[in-house]
Formats: sequence, structure tokens, C-alpha cells
Amino acid sequence: MSPQETPSQRLAAWLIAGALWIHILLMRPSATLSLAAVILLVGAALRSWQVRVPIWLGRALLLFGVLMFIFRPGRLYPGDLLGELSALFTALFLLLPLTPRRGQWVLLGFLGSLLALILQFSPHVGTIFVIVNAAFMLILAEQVHRPREAAISLWTTLQRSLRVVVPVATLITLIFWFFPDISLRPPAASMGFSGTGVMNPGGVAKLNPSRHPALIARFPENQTLPTSADLYWRGQILEKNEGLRWRRESGGNRPQRRPDAEPAPNRVSWHYLLELHTQTQGAIPALEQVQSLQAYRAGQPVRVVDLGGFTMAAAGQGPLTLEVLSAAEPARDNPAEAPEGALGVPSFVANDPKLRQLANALIPPAPSTSAQLAALAGWLRDSGFSYTLEPGRIRSEGVTEFLTERRRGFCEHYAAASANLLRLGGVPARIVTGYRGGDWNPWRRTLTVRDADAHAWVEAWDPDSESWIRFDPTVYVAPDLTARLERNLHSEHWPWYRLAFTYATAQMERTAEGFTYLYETFMSSEAWSEWGWLALLVLLLGLTLWQFSGKFRRRNAPVGGIPARVLNDLEAAAPINQMRRPGETPLAWLNRLCESSLHEAEAVSLREFAAAYQRGVYQKTDPAWDAGIALRRHSRNLRKLWRHPKRRTS
Repeated sequence: MSPQETPSQRLAAWLIAGALWIHILLMRPSATLSLAAVILLVGAALRSWQVRVPIWLGRALLLFGVLMFIFRPGRLYPGDLLGELSALFTALFLLLPLTPRRGQWVLLGFLGSLLALILQFSPHVGTIFVIVNAAFMLILAEQVHRPREAAISLWTTLQRSLRVVVPVATLITLIFWFFPDISLRPPAASMGFSGTGVMNPGGVAKLNPSRHPALIARFPENQTLPTSADLYWRGQILEKNEGLRWRRESGGNRPQRRPDAEPAPNRVSWHYLLELHTQTQGAIPALEQVQSLQAYRAGQPVRVVDLGGFTMAAAGQGPLTLEVLSAAEPARDNPAEAPEGALGVPSFVANDPKLRQLANALIPPAPSTSAQLAALAGWLRDSGFSYTLEPGRIRSEGVTEFLTERRRGFCEHYAAASANLLRLGGVPARIVTGYRGGDWNPWRRTLTVRDADAHAWVEAWDPDSESWIRFDPTVYVAPDLTARLERNLHSEHWPWYRLAFTYATAQMERTAEGFTYLYETFMSSEAWSEWGWLALLVLLLGLTLWQFSGKFRRRNAPVGGIPARVLNDLEAAAPINQMRRPGETPLAWLNRLCESSLHEAEAVSLREFAAAYQRGVYQKTDPAWDAGIALRRHSRNLRKLWRHPKRRTS
């Protein structure tokens, strides 16, 4: 390792490399970021082997990475440019010893990658993430920017950084409070349940999956959890068929269940608390079928409107808390009550001979609706269809084109096309939109459903059971999605790092809930109304005194005081045969130990400590807080050598 790099700077380089690796994982994958990740791994290995990379190689890799970014296909965004080049720039600098000068450039590149994550649409980057990164950079800046002779302890760095972290954290919190999304990417291409009553997959060329939480469902300890086949969060029913485009009927509300329909015996039901974070157009996604529901916003009851087919909407806008009882049984609202029924198709679908021929072949008259759905499922599974979030645009009239030529799309494409085939085959069908699945946390017994879990499926009317049968075409086109959902629910098969992450998340949520409860209890009590202003005044006064007291002590502390305290600590740690004699001056004692030392490392530390002590006590040219920096460092080295004699080198 180069002699210009201190152990403190070497540790800082490892920490920066690890933090930058996290930034790269959170960014959108690209060739440039892959190159930066490889360079980080190679740099870690070379740092362990104490091998230094030639500067010309780093410049060549930087040029290669820039060319990879420029000539890659697709649209380039400013956030991508800043993030990828900052990551590559920082990774290349970490190949070299982290001197104070290079450390400034490394931290600048690290700041660029953090800024890129903020500008990108990344749900992982929130207030806490930015505050932790800002504190991390401030602490490392203290270690990286200082030369060898001005090195300070990590504890001193933490104390000083707090004076900057507190106001910076306050500013960042305010920015994220008033500007929750400053992404430079267009939000229209992100996945999510819109609740607008319109589904038009043909107008979407590409979808960006979003990890933003849409809802969180919490289940009691003594209750059986839903299976993967039950995790369909029903939001809206679409019956107006316009090809690939479907709309909600504009007619009046239909009854939630037929008057003569009774709940199935021994039905499976779930009580759960639903926290709805994203309530678009008032729609309420919930497990089918909702038997009872109480909605609250800010602790006040909210009126819920029945839209028919076990779908509901709440008055007003904003997050909701709901107490829900759902039963695992099919909907039983009669399709004949819809204005156009559930067999209507547009003229371009009804008059298309290819679609007619396909529907007659796939959905012939069968003993049951289940048999007809099984035939359609087999054709979808065996006909080369593929699931993708980048299908390209297609006309709403392009049902035939999608089924016979393109054969690639996401859930809405397959739901719209399957519903058209079923209606052509004489099977009443409609489309349901909402969510499917969720991230399970066994420690909290919660399912977190995100925007990326938005989903669309089909319901077909079965006259024998007088109920709607769910038919999900995506299950047969992309069975791996269902397998992943199934694995997600069984935590005993998770890798250790996922278990650790969910456990840590649960503990942080419990701690946050505890602090929130204490804060709300205190704020709502009578004590706060009487003493709140006094508590706020005391807090502000304490922060002010804390700020100024440190500056006053640093400015007025005697120069000789710090060297004397460090010398006393060193004397207390000296071995018995090396203790200071009565009447012996500090410099004479240090010189005697240096002359009698048989170990090179000990003699060097003693000489440097004596020189630093003489400068600090007699020259008195440095500020008080800088005078003891070298003394403390050499004192630590000597105490380690005296405590562990095997570390000495002759």
C-alpha cells in the first residue's frame, strides 16, 4: 500500500466503496453501472493485495464507460447521466490510494450518485436514506480530508459532524415534506392502480415498475392467512368493451349481492386492518368479497359508496384506514343487470373472421364454464405468448393483431383479449382491476402491496353456480410470477438476508410506532397545553448553549492544558519499569524511554510524541483543539504497543 494512505483513509475508502455499491444496486441497471460495480470489486481485491493501478488504465476505463453511456439504446435522462458517471468516476478513484486530495473528488462523486437517486423515481430514497447518506459523507469528510499530521479520532469526528447533521437533517426533512417527488422521469409510465374506470393497455409502450407502497394489510395473530390464490385485491369492474380499451359502465349502482344469495357454509373469511396509502378516484381495493367495511380518515368516519360487484369507493381523497371483513367466495351479482349485458363486443371484433374462427375453436359449447376456461387457459399456455412491460403501442382495435401477431404484453393486454374471446364464444365476461400479491413480513404479519403489484384479470359468469369465476390469463402466460408470489408467502424458504431485512424493518416500524404513540399521547394531554411552550423554549435554549459552548471552549482553552491531559493519560498507561521518575521532566522521561527502547515502532512513536509535546507546550502557535491531535494519535499508538507487546517490530 502506498505510504501516502493512512489506516484511517484506508478504512474510509472501504466504507465509501460499500456505500457506493448500495447506490449502484438502487439505480436502474445499465452497462455503465455494471462496469462501475466490477471496478469496485476489483478495487477491493487490489486494496487487499496492496497493488496500485496505473493512472492511464483508470483514464481508459473512464473513457470506455462514457462511450458505453453515449451509445446505449433508448432515451437518456439527466438523472441517469449524473448517477452512472458519478458512480464510475468514484469507483475509478477508489482504485488509487485515498489521499486527502483524491478524497475530495471521491466524496464529490458519491454526492453525485446520491443526487441522481433523488432525481430518479426510486421509492427506496426517502428522508431517512438521504439523512443517513449526508451524515455518512460529513463523517468521512473529516477523516479523508485531513492530512496525516492533523488526524483526529472517530469520536471527535462524530461530535463535530452532529453540529452540521442536525440542521442538514432538518432541511432535508422539510424538502421531502413539501416536495415528495422531484423525479425527472415522467410519472405516466409507472405502474399502479389508477381507479379512473378506464383501462387502455394499447396506449402504453413501456411500464416502469414502482416500489411505492399502495396499501398495507395487517392480519391478527390467531387468524389463517390468505393463500396466493386469494391475494386478489379487487378495485373496479370494467364492462364496457371497446376492444383492448375497457371502461366502467356509467349506469346506476347495482346491488352488492342477489337477494336470494346466501353465504357459502363454512366459508373462509379474514378480518384485517387495511392502511390505504394511495386512494385514486376514491376506489378501495380489498380482498374479495367484502362483507363489512368501516373507513376512517384522520380518525373520522368516512362514507363508503357501493359500486356493485363487491367494489366500493370512499368519499373524498387521501389515505384511509379501514377495518375489513372479507370472505373467500365468488361474486353473485347478475350480469343481466348491466345496461349492455356481459356479452357485448364492438363491431370490429364481432365482424372479424379470424377472431370468430379462433373463438369457435377455443370456446366451443361445453358442459360447463370451467371446461371452457380450461380450454382457453391451455391455448394461452402453449401458444408462445410472453409477458413484458415493454410491449410497444397498439391500437384499441388491434385485438386480432395482439392475439395472432405480437403475442407479447402485460396483464391488461391479456385480460382484454381473453374477455373478448369469451364473449365471442358466448360466455359472459368482464374485467376486474386492482392489485395482486404483496410483500409478506412475518414479524409484523403485514402484507405490503406496491404500485408494481397492480393487476387486471377476467371474471366469467357460470350459470350452474350462478356466480362469477375468476380467470387470470397472466397465470398461464407467466407462471413464474405466480411461483414468485407463492415463495414470497412462505418465509421458512427465504434466504437469511431477506429474513434479516424483514426483521429489521419490523423492529424499526415498532420503534417508530412507539415514539409516535408517546408523542401523540403527550401532545393530546393537558400537560402539553400548559407546559408545551416552556418545553419548546428550554429545547431551543439548550441547543443554542450547546452550539456556542463548544466554540467558546475551543477558542479559550489553554494550549498547555490538552498536552498535559494527554501526558497524564500516557503516564497512567506506562508499564511499571517505564514509569516517570520523581522530579523527571516530561521531555527527559520521553527521551529516556526512547533511548532505552529496543523496538523501532515504540522509539518512533516516543520521538514523535516528544516533538508534538514540545510544540504544543512551548511554541503555542496552534489552536487548542489542534494542539492535541498528534499527541492523542501517538499516545494511542504507544498504549497499544504497551498493551500488546507482540505488535512491536524490531
